[in-house]
Amino acid sequence: MYESSSDSSFKEALADALEFGQREIAELASVIDVAAAVYDDAGAKLVRDGDLDAVMGEFAQMRLRFADELSTHLAEQSKVLSTFNVAFFGRTGAGKSTLLSAFGELNGEAVSPFGASDWTETVKPIRWRGCQLYDTPGINGWGRRKSREELEATARKAVETADVVLLCFDTQSQQASEFAKVAAWVTHYGKPVVAVLNVRNPRWRHPARVPTQAARRNMSEPVAQHAENIRVELANIGLDDVPVVAISSRRALFARAATPYQGPAKQNFDDDRDRYGIDYLSRWSNFAALESVLTAGITAGGSQLRLKSLREGVRARLIDEATSLEELRIRLTERMNEVDRITQKYLEVLGYLETEERSRDLHDDVWHSDLLTLAESARRKRYKAPSDGSLLRQVRNLLKPHLAEARNNALRRYKDLEHQAFHEGKTIDAETFAERVFDGGELIGALDRVSTEAAAFLARELSLAGVELRMNDAAAYEKADLNGDAGETADLFANLLRGGGMAGGVAAVAVPFLLGGPLGIAAGVGVGAAAAVSNWFGSNKSRDAVREKAEARAKAARQGRRAIHNTFDVIERQFASGVSTSAWAAAAPLLRPALIELIVLTNLSTDIGALTTHLRGQATSIAQTPPLHFLDTTFRLLDGEDSGGYKGFLLGEDWFDQDESIELSYDTTDSADFCRERNGEDTDALRHAIGEAFAHPEPSSIRGWLRQAAEAAVADEAFVGVTNLAAPLARPAVVVAGDYSAGKSSFIKRMFTEFGIEVPASLHIRADATTDDVHRYEMGRIDIVDTPGFQSRSADHDDLTLAGVRDAALVVVVLHINLLIGDTAALQTIANGMPTGVGKWPRMLFIVNRCDELGVDPLDSTAEYFNRRDRKLTELGAALRSRGIEVDATHIHGVAADPYGSVGMQYPVTAADYDANRAWDGIGALVAALREWVDDDLTRATALAGFDKACSALLVLREDTRADIAAYRNETGKHDSLIAAMDIGLEDADYLQRSLEHELDDVLAAFVTQAVARIRAVTVGEEKDLAEAISSWRSAETEDEVKRFMERATAKVNDWSTTHASTISREEAAAAFDVNLNLPGAASVGGVGDAVGQAAGVAGSVAKFGAQLGKVLGNREAALQIGHFFGHKFKPWGAIKAGKAVGRVGVVFGVVAVAADGADWAFQASKARNWDSKRDAAVEQVESDKHDAIQLLLAEPDGPWAYLNERTEQVRLLRGQYEGRQRAAQQEAERLERRLEVADELITAAQELRGGSGK
Repeated sequence: MYESSSDSSFKEALADALEFGQREIAELASVIDVAAAVYDDAGAKLVRDGDLDAVMGEFAQMRLRFADELSTHLAEQSKVLSTFNVAFFGRTGAGKSTLLSAFGELNGEAVSPFGASDWTETVKPIRWRGCQLYDTPGINGWGRRKSREELEATARKAVETADVVLLCFDTQSQQASEFAKVAAWVTHYGKPVVAVLNVRNPRWRHPARVPTQAARRNMSEPVAQHAENIRVELANIGLDDVPVVAISSRRALFARAATPYQGPAKQNFDDDRDRYGIDYLSRWSNFAALESVLTAGITAGGSQLRLKSLREGVRARLIDEATSLEELRIRLTERMNEVDRITQKYLEVLGYLETEERSRDLHDDVWHSDLLTLAESARRKRYKAPSDGSLLRQVRNLLKPHLAEARNNALRRYKDLEHQAFHEGKTIDAETFAERVFDGGELIGALDRVSTEAAAFLARELSLAGVELRMNDAAAYEKADLNGDAGETADLFANLLRGGGMAGGVAAVAVPFLLGGPLGIAAGVGVGAAAAVSNWFGSNKSRDAVREKAEARAKAARQGRRAIHNTFDVIERQFASGVSTSAWAAAAPLLRPALIELIVLTNLSTDIGALTTHLRGQATSIAQTPPLHFLDTTFRLLDGEDSGGYKGFLLGEDWFDQDESIELSYDTTDSADFCRERNGEDTDALRHAIGEAFAHPEPSSIRGWLRQAAEAAVADEAFVGVTNLAAPLARPAVVVAGDYSAGKSSFIKRMFTEFGIEVPASLHIRADATTDDVHRYEMGRIDIVDTPGFQSRSADHDDLTLAGVRDAALVVVVLHINLLIGDTAALQTIANGMPTGVGKWPRMLFIVNRCDELGVDPLDSTAEYFNRRDRKLTELGAALRSRGIEVDATHIHGVAADPYGSVGMQYPVTAADYDANRAWDGIGALVAALREWVDDDLTRATALAGFDKACSALLVLREDTRADIAAYRNETGKHDSLIAAMDIGLEDADYLQRSLEHELDDVLAAFVTQAVARIRAVTVGEEKDLAEAISSWRSAETEDEVKRFMERATAKVNDWSTTHASTISREEAAAAFDVNLNLPGAASVGGVGDAVGQAAGVAGSVAKFGAQLGKVLGNREAALQIGHFFGHKFKPWGAIKAGKAVGRVGVVFGVVAVAADGADWAFQASKARNWDSKRDAAVEQVESDKHDAIQLLLAEPDGPWAYLNERTEQVRLLRGQYEGRQRAAQQEAERLERRLEVADELITAAQELRGGSGK
């Protein structure tokens, strides 16, 4: 009915394929050469010895690997161009070697003699009709002699050079990992494929042994189900045009093998050839269908197949490399962004460098330019950072309060010196002025304190960058950082002072330097003149002399005070400038490598982008080959046959109506005796296994352990759940588990019939993953539990089964004859346990099912069947040990729960339906052992099952407790940096507040100095002039200057707000507090005021402040919002406006004026002995007025100080709340640790009872 291709057409197709391949390989070599050349150029200009070895090294390795892999691939392709190549690819034990031997008409010696897994370990080529066929190591094996990885790598190389791939499956099961590897290795390289389904059932398509049509259909149904499963799964990975051909590889080999036969089951080989003949074996193997499909496809488009294999192999490699480069580029971008943030941080702290400063600190001798300019050029934009960094602003804030005492003391000493000079008539020169007014030690001490705090600030701010740098091992400099050791940086600043000569005292160096300028000269002359005038006044009593003396003293007062203020102002400026210079000198060696990395990575990323585009372009330039679909050629081969013809041809269903009457006879006497003997041995072994499994621990020991658990539950209710679960179960459960399609449901069905119980209608038998939930059935005095199969491609099946096993008294693991293939994690968990569940060993039996598919007919060769079965059981023991499961051999047994699938989906069914094969199928021994166990006292079984559940619950409790402890410890740690950020904000606010106060003092000092000078110049007796002189400092000019100061102060407070609100917000976001933890504080759904009000309530303090603060915040929309604690984000306070504060300056000065008018200076002056004393009193009044003005401005409710105080109070409030939350987390962690100690003790005691088994 089905015409195969003629030999001549087939040979012509092969010749065309080989010729086209030779021409194409040269074209592809040219594409590869161009791609490799472009790859070589990328990144070449960026090499710097010693820099970025890891990053550049990785890229260099990619370049070398790319060139090597492509050249190797072409070389391998060139080696096989002279033949058309077909690779056999599939899971270990699927019958690849058997099928290949059938194609090659070999003698069978390449086939595993006992059906062992991972038998084929190398690629073995054979000839077939002018083609080269390659047998490959199977995938998903357990690594009998070589590792799975090594075997699969060998198989992959063969697949990569193949023109066609035969995907080999069998009727055991098809696993998700099989199709994943088909997608990765076959589909990815565009390989044309034909799927082969090796039917393991020796009765399938054996009409001589299966006479009834109903039985034949029954055996073919699971074949069709397997084929449909394969078709669907292949379509899911893009292979929707693949014919699935079902064959019996074993029967094909028996039909085609050369003699003398050297393969497995030689007795069966001889018997089958003698009994059925070669033609019968060949026809009913369905091998002809597979050969026809393969031949027809090659004949229809051999050249297409060859060109597609060559082109898609190179195209896939180019695209793969482009994808790898894109992934590298993503990682480079992440690193670039990280380094970019680090650089930005340095500039924000140290200040943006202008051109000449860059050359000083960041010059690079290799690139002959400054690194900051190169980095900005590479990133194509300038950094946004102020010239005055946060360090400089911090230092300025620190200088005012720290130098305030020294400045005030200098002014006080000068007043004393001035008074002495004019009253004693002494001349004070510049050196004496400096010596008497300035205290070098006092000044150095203040500057040392500023140095220490500035160093701590620098270390704190730039250590953040240092931490980020250390996170990546790619750069050598990452080991260096400013690690918070303020001492070293403090020494750097201290050396700055001492290096300038200040160690010798300001009087010796600093002030003389200052006096060298115009201001200094004026100050010195002023003091000297005052002394000279004093002497002159002693001998002249004229009124003019008095006036001139007053003018001289006024000039001395003005210039002396100005000299002091200017001296301190210059010191502050010089110190701040020196700090900035020194900080850059210290930080530049750390920043240079970061900038080099940024420049190199940015340029490398650009090169990689261009290279990726080129590789994808080269891949696109390779000509597309029209696909050849084997399914299309198969349909043409069928010449319009309907679906029945398709299934009859490909799936071998054409045997339904065939009549093959062959008279068969067996001598079963010796066989029956042998089977009875083996059945007795198996029964004894299984009885022993079950008896030993339930021997330990003793029920009395379990009761003692439960009393210990009950005592723990009294102290901690968390253990109540453990004790509740420990109650013995009413009925012990036998849980059946294993891979899907291993025959679990068929096994349970057989158990029902053997125990004389009607099979439930809900128990379905299919070849796919039928069981999708845990089903519990009553079976006499026990329950038998059916579970979803492992490796079924349904994500929740494994979890359902593991949960179902938890309360099992006995676990029966059903395996197919391929044993452990694919993922065995779930099986290992059942046996050995996991952190949240105890292992079930030794209360486990391992049942190798479908032993009828071992390749030996038990009726023809009974002894050989049991010999092969024993070898398979021994292999399973070794495979289990390789997975860390130590199993006694008596716990492993082989059965055929439904021999040859003869019962299948039949319903109803009785034990008699299995009688034909009962002697050898192994079920009798298992049933006898189970009956004896079931008929015995099951109290021990139920007690052990309850003990298992309790132990598993305890393990869960321990893991949950550990996780909770970690969460609370983590929560505790999260608060550290946030609280530290708040502390820093509060400390900075304190310095800012004092700095602003002293800055305001400086602003007013200039006007007060002028007023004092004017007071000193008032002529004797001129009371009105003296009063005007006293009030002269409160001028419009003074008000204007104070208003300008208030604007500057407002800006500084806003800067403080922005900086620290941002810092606290980032720290809080980074902390990501866990709202699920049982800690104080609940999520707020209200506004900002509500949030702070809640904070006050939770803290249990600041209650009276809370309402007021909430109102203030609500009115001003100045926000402090707690993130996860209150369900809000901490966002910056709204900027305060300077308008109100500035507008209030005039009011404040009016208040001062009124107060001054009512002052008692006149009363004090009236008591003075002379006019000079009156002037002294007037000077004191001016100083007092200035102090009062400062205090009024500080207290001004709309002034910057009020805003600053308000916000610092908010921070203090929140700090207290977070600190309380941190304490609560710590206490909860300590409580949980006590629980963990008890749980560990109980678990240790349980493990001792279980003999150390379990987790």
